Amino acid sequence: MSATRSSSSTVTYDFRGSKAASQSLPIRDEELVLTADLVEELSADGDDPQRRLSLLRDLTPAVERRRLQQDHGVELLIVKTEDLAGSADGDARRCLLNFYRALIAGQFNSIDVMRAKFFRIVESHQHLEEDFAHVFGVLDALTCEADIWPLF
Repeated sequence: MSATRSSSSTVTYDFRGSKAASQSLPIRDEELVLTADLVEELSADGDDPQRRLSLLRDLTPAVERRRLQQDHGVELLIVKTEDLAGSADGDARRCLLNFYRALIAGQFNSIDVMRAKFFRIVESHQHLEEDFAHVFGVLDALTCEADIWPLF
């Protein structure tokens, strides 16, 4: 992933191996913008599952470091990717869980009711033994490393 600064308030990130690479993913005023092409490429309708995983890997640090510009960006990302949680491919599940951990950590103050959705994803995870460390990472992020646990 490479970054270029095109103006004083816009940084664009190019993601390897995806359609988004040619269009770049804009960071405006320190916010991550989810473009229509990026969202489409993340969906299960995509032709190339490996490209989808590659895009998730590339997006992981961006969602952890930048606030999403869209009001329902977290929900949109969950809807477009949650099918991977039940995948037979362990690498795909772990990639998704790592992405969710980063998404929760980066958007912690704005996930609101989506927090319950993340807990349901963890609760219904079918491959707990194989993915324990990654599932635990999601739970750790949800509880802000146990700092908010007394609130539950």
